[in-house]
Amino acid sequence: MTQNQKLTALILFTLTIVAVLIYFRFTQNSEQLIASPIPLTDSGELLPVEVFRAKAKPLANKIYTTGTLLASEEASLFSETSGKVTEIYFKEGEYVTKNTLLIKLNDRDLTAQLDRIGLEKTFAETTLRRQKQLFEKGGISREQYDFAQNKVQVLQAQMDETRARIEKTEVRAPFDGIIGLRQISNGAYLNPGTLTANIQNLDDLNIEFSIPEKYFRNAKVNDVIQFKVSGIETYFNARVYAIEPQIDINTRTVIMRAKFDNRTAKLLPGLFAYIEYKLETIENAILIPSQSIVPELKGQKVFILKNGLVTQRSVEAGIRTDTEVQVLSGVSAGDSIITTGILQIRPGMPVKVKKN
Repeated sequence: MTQNQKLTALILFTLTIVAVLIYFRFTQNSEQLIASPIPLTDSGELLPVEVFRAKAKPLANKIYTTGTLLASEEASLFSETSGKVTEIYFKEGEYVTKNTLLIKLNDRDLTAQLDRIGLEKTFAETTLRRQKQLFEKGGISREQYDFAQNKVQVLQAQMDETRARIEKTEVRAPFDGIIGLRQISNGAYLNPGTLTANIQNLDDLNIEFSIPEKYFRNAKVNDVIQFKVSGIETYFNARVYAIEPQIDINTRTVIMRAKFDNRTAKLLPGLFAYIEYKLETIENAILIPSQSIVPELKGQKVFILKNGLVTQRSVEAGIRTDTEVQVLSGVSAGDSIITTGILQIRPGMPVKVKKN
């Protein structure tokens, strides 16, 4: 036998061995598949599963977020001019009404100046009346009469200016509210811009919060939100009154504000609020248990029991709650969704429903 013939015989022998091994392996796998077409329990029975019958029911589309309580009106009270504090008319924590005089600075020099200008104006007005009579009789020129009239107007302007300067020596409440802690004492000398106290209107509170940008189309003015604060288990209601007309590019959220009537609750600005916001109610939502959803490479699926056999369907999930998932497509009301044994079943397999 030549060398080439030996090599050919060796190759044929090797191929024959490989073919025999493949045949036996395939035969063994086929026998295993035929012998065990369905999963059985230890007692040889069909795999028991639990099912959930899908049904349509109302679903509240809620989001949960946090926010901060703010005073509806708040202001820091500053001195507009320099001067010595002569009187402090408020008590810390006191409720005051708009335009109530709170602080008075020394204005004796301005008051004296106003009195002097007032006397000059009185004399100028008397002179103007005489000049008018003379002008009407032709006793003086038009220029002289205009000069006397202008004198009165200049003195009136000086009086108005002095009164405005006197007003700057007074700090008054800009709105109804509660005065906070005072930052000055009687007799102190104030410079312009010195903080004297803060005032806040607590009859109404604003709740500022934000929601993800994907929900901004569902948010509307006059929507009602519920919120609670630390230390109080009661939920309070507030009504949305303003929505920021732009998306925050850093957080991808929309800032909103709701108003809360605080006349009885007596909550304080700065409190941290836990907010529940119901955007809408879907009347006929199909809901199934969360554990019945099986993720896969191209989406999600569920197993449905139909005529005793397992059927697989791709689904599109919507809103999620603590225990359920809304199904937008793939499941209809009345379908029997398999909720247990998910990892052991496959399409076309017969199973039995577990009895409670």
